[in-house]
Amino acid sequence: PYKSNGQAFYCESVLGARRLLLTLTLFVNDSLLKFILLQFLCIIFFCHHILINPFKHRNSNNAETISLFLITVTTFFNAVIACFLYNGIIDAGPLEMLFKFMEITKDMAVYCLLLFIAVLEINVKIKKFKIS
Repeated sequence: PYKSNGQAFYCESVLGARRLLLTLTLFVNDSLLKFILLQFLCIIFFCHHILINPFKHRNSNNAETISLFLITVTTFFNAVIACFLYNGIIDAGPLEMLFKFMEITKDMAVYCLLLFIAVLEINVKIKKFKIS
């Protein structure tokens, strides 16, 4: 964390609180409520990160922003699908196209996240190779 930014001084505490809040959602028995709660938490974490930018290096802040954005998109589509399924609406008939679109979009967000992590790893390895 970048300590000259007064708001980011407690970044480690914020990251610990994130983990704790996400862990607490495991104890919610209602699946729909759990999905909505996870979506709400992801939006809060994403907005907090954008406002604070807690890391010293811009690349670290950008990586965290992209990661949180893709996680928020994924949880959004999961929450929408969960709402339909919770209410007994099956993915057939006129809604079949909507379900397919949400599944494909959710999968693309996950693939983008994995691709982003792979590019970061390659970039780190290239920098290490240039240094040595």
